[in-house]
This record gives sequence, structure tokens and C-alpha cells, in this order.
Amino acid sequence: MQAAQHWNVLARDLSNKINNELIRSDFLETAIYVKTTCGDDSEPCSKEKTTEFNEGFRDLLITELVNYGIPTSSLPDREAITVNYKVQVVHHQTN
Repeated sequence: MQAAQHWNVLARDLSNKINNELIRSDFLETAIYVKTTCGDDSEPCSKEKTTEFNEGFRDLLITELVNYGIPTSSLPDREAITVNYKVQVVHHQTN
């Protein structure tokens, strides 16, 4: 994904899918916690290991969830549904 607009399209699409699943499962009032990870779901991503894309995408995802009216949590919570995601930077040559 080369532009921030592409990142936002992906975040909006993922938020839509999460919203649809929350509706289907009747969890509309349950908060979502978006966990920052670097490929290992067992522990959070440290500042030294994260990427600008990872941080930016997480922020966009949370914003899009809020835009759908989905409650979010800034901290892990036993009551919240945790969303894990993984990003991978792929370098390519431009034409």
C-alpha cells in the first residue's frame, strides 16, 4: 500500500467486517480493543519493534471503528473483544 488513502480504505473495510460480525453475533455494546502486535500475539509490540505503518494503521482502524459507532477501549479489558492484526512491510521498486 503506497499511500495513506490506501491504508484508510483497508481500515474502513476491516472495520466494516468487524461491525458486521458484531451485529451478527449480537455484541453491539461490547468494546473493541485493538492490540498492537509485531507478529507475535502473545506480547504487545514494543516501540523499538513497531513500524510507522503498524502504528498508523492501528490509529486508522480505531478511528474507523469509532466512525461505525463501535465502542473502543484504549486498554486491554476482560470485557472487551481483542482484535489482533499483523502487518508486513514489503519493499518494491517504483516504475
